[in-house]
Amino acid sequence: MMKYDGYIIKTKPDYKSAIRCGKAVDEISCEVYDENDKEFEHCLGDFNMMIGFEFQDSTVKDIESGIKKMIDADWAYYQLEKKEAGFKRTEGLFYRLINHMRVTLGDDETKSILQKEIDMTEAEIQDALSDSDMEHEETNVSQGMDLT
Repeated sequence: MMKYDGYIIKTKPDYKSAIRCGKAVDEISCEVYDENDKEFEHCLGDFNMMIGFEFQDSTVKDIESGIKKMIDADWAYYQLEKKEAGFKRTEGLFYRLINHMRVTLGDDETKSILQKEIDMTEAEIQDALSDSDMEHEETNVSQGMDLT
């Protein structure tokens, strides 16, 4: 595993251990994660490296140089993946908030707050409420609740 430019790169095999044991590393599989993803829940992308192509020698320095080049080549892609993961998280939190407001305040008060305080349009409110209905149903199903 290595850290580089805001990413954690998990490698198979562990090239550092292999080299310490005197084993030649011919091929490495890499998975890229955001450095803040400590649980490795959202892989941003993956790639393979082979000796003679992405790295020339089975040395830590050469392999890490190859990894850095691969990350740099796809940097924009990984940035987009990080943003997408953030947007998905924000969207999920938004629908959970809408559900909480509906349960706590009722539909009419929730609509009023969304319109007056948040400045959402009628169409946006309807979309938010219908999407939060689906989010609520998915949560209940995943928790084993019978909705019928």
